[in-house]
Amino acid sequence: AASIAERVQIARGDVVVLDLTGATKSMAVGAYMGLRNQVGLALTTVCLQPGGMLEDATTGNALNSRVVLLPEEVLAWNGRTDPKMTWQGGPNDALPAEIEERRGVCAHLFGKPPKGNTDTMAAILNAAPPAGFQVQGADWLAPAGFLTHNQWLEEHTLHVARSVLAGHLESRLALSVELRGRVSDESDVVITRGATVTIIEAKNRAPKGAGTDLQKRVRKARRDYGSHAQVIFVNPQWGAEPGTTLDEGPGVWLVGRSDKALRTAIEEATSLGRF
Repeated sequence: AASIAERVQIARGDVVVLDLTGATKSMAVGAYMGLRNQVGLALTTVCLQPGGMLEDATTGNALNSRVVLLPEEVLAWNGRTDPKMTWQGGPNDALPAEIEERRGVCAHLFGKPPKGNTDTMAAILNAAPPAGFQVQGADWLAPAGFLTHNQWLEEHTLHVARSVLAGHLESRLALSVELRGRVSDESDVVITRGATVTIIEAKNRAPKGAGTDLQKRVRKARRDYGSHAQVIFVNPQWGAEPGTTLDEGPGVWLVGRSDKALRTAIEEATSLGRF
């Protein structure tokens, strides 16, 4: 810490705020003592709680401040820059019109997932076809990728997450976050709330148990969003209960075809009710 203070030309008497969020005990003590020796009593030490509140790390008292972190900021801290997103915003912000119009179709499909590329939306809802759908006789033909690339499932999980987080203005959500560069990847829904980051992976594949593919996804998520990232897998084809667990330690949820289970997983992952 003394070396860092010297590099950024921190002098004794300068006002310094030290953020200990995510630090190990030895790192925290070392940084605190080094900077305290450098700047004396002008050091304020804070820690970001999962709910977005800042806490004075010296006294334990909550500070009258909330912090909003964007998914792209978390990615930048972990060396992933310039992500491409379909949408990003707060839980009360407006969605693109076409995504909002498809809400009912997505909810219906979550209760009864499509089985192939030729599914049409006839008689799903007693309403006009949503944006992007084509009318062929009495049928609605889904737009490209809506069924085959699980776009409907990604949008449904976003709708549920926004509902769970409604009113929690410190939260941010992003849909279809594409990471480019040396290692490309995509996350279906990303949620930030205070110090917590939650990635929802929406899949609609035949049940194969947990499998190494899910374990890989957990490792990739924590590589891109930090080692404490929470990961929720949603797969309607697991049925109401996935019937399996994933041995990756805490912070991983498996959700089948259950809105209640999905809501509970989001609440737990984002620390709602605790902070």
